[in-house]
Amino acid sequence: MSVAKNSLELNRKHIAGAFVEYCKKRHQGLPVLNILAGRKPVVIGSLSEHAVCKCLIHTFEMQCIQKYGADKGITLLSETYSEMLSKDKSRLMPDGVDFIHEVMKEAVSAAIKNPVGNPFGLEMYS
Repeated sequence: MSVAKNSLELNRKHIAGAFVEYCKKRHQGLPVLNILAGRKPVVIGSLSEHAVCKCLIHTFEMQCIQKYGADKGITLLSETYSEMLSKDKSRLMPDGVDFIHEVMKEAVSAAIKNPVGNPFGLEMYS
């Protein structure tokens, strides 16, 4: 595995874990995310690090790799993810939180349109 790809996977895991912790802090320790998808409020219960990773992969990362190619896309993604985290990689910076919210909105909207065949692994209640 290349260094850039390994870095991307580690940063993705750190971002996903930090986002789940962010959600827990706002919901009495429960990994829950409330999102407005269009005009429809959606609650994602039992949000997991794995689900957030899948959302990142199937929305943002796929678009970046398609636009810039695999090598350059992976490098750009890794650098972008790294800048969204605190120095110790345990917390999201404010723009990282905003970014993940947008990714999750896009993933939820796609999952609502295709509830059975979506690749996101989200448990949603509306």
